[in-house]
Amino acid sequence: TRTKLRIHIHTDNPSNVFAKLENKGRLVYQKVDDMVMQKDIVNNRKADIALLTDSAADIPQELVDKYQIQVVPYRVQFGEQSFLDGLTLSSEDFYNKLANTKEIPQSAQPSYHDFLNRYNYLSSHYPSVIGLHLSKAMSGLWSNSFRAGNAIAKQQDKDISVINSKRLTSGEGLLVLRTAEAIHQGTDKETIVKNLNEWTDKTHMFVSTRTLKYMVRSGRVSPVKAAFGKLLNLKPVISVNNEGKAEVVAKPFTANGSVNAVLKFAKQVLANADNKIWGYAISHADNEKVALQYAEEMEKLTGMKPKFISRAAPVLALHVGRGVVALSIMES
Repeated sequence: TRTKLRIHIHTDNPSNVFAKLENKGRLVYQKVDDMVMQKDIVNNRKADIALLTDSAADIPQELVDKYQIQVVPYRVQFGEQSFLDGLTLSSEDFYNKLANTKEIPQSAQPSYHDFLNRYNYLSSHYPSVIGLHLSKAMSGLWSNSFRAGNAIAKQQDKDISVINSKRLTSGEGLLVLRTAEAIHQGTDKETIVKNLNEWTDKTHMFVSTRTLKYMVRSGRVSPVKAAFGKLLNLKPVISVNNEGKAEVVAKPFTANGSVNAVLKFAKQVLANADNKIWGYAISHADNEKVALQYAEEMEKLTGMKPKFISRAAPVLALHVGRGVVALSIMES
């Protein structure tokens, strides 16, 4: 029609295409399929177990490709424009938009039907599937995946397990990565699912923040507490407990104090684990300087480089704030 146009494009950089189209009108619907990954799964499947996660895990693309990890994206809304996290909106573009708009963006979890379609596809190519997701205490995403996984498992008589990581961002990412490595080492699914409970309890996560404002907006901190925090200029450190709930574990007065508190907690984890860790990872909401500082200090303490350093998905910045950095450590 004169007011609507449907466009079908093959590209290696869908986010660049959508960035250009955005200025031409309102994007009503977006769909992105990774044709390279699909072809690879058909012709060069690397394992008999499919691994599905969400974009909040902050897994770098090179690891996604290496282990054929399936990622279901969050949706990010700027005004009337909706984007698929990491596909039609890169992390870099998101933070640029965030810096240059007065609008408060919103995030939306993948729907039941998003997961239904993905499990249906994976079940046609794999004997079994593991879904590993963001803490269900923080989002309804896990529930959508769980219901969809159960539906496909019953319809197609497939072996599908949907696991609550009880973590997010780099903590979730570490669990996804260790699961991916176990799959590609030939570990059977039952053993991996059993081990995930132990790996989750051994994954510690600490987030340095700059403000309480975003946590008030997302309902994680009351306005009254935030008012006192603002008055005192607090830069809280957040952790995630074994129920998968976020909690404030320190209340420094400066950004440097917040960074130092995170490193102090990291040293405690290392001491309790006798310095025996499987690895650590770092995600940052447009704060590479502090992310690299954590990496440098952790390498001094452990002799290990990070499993990955990545820009955090928009969901972290929207709920905790721009500039936050998450350091996650998994014991051996």
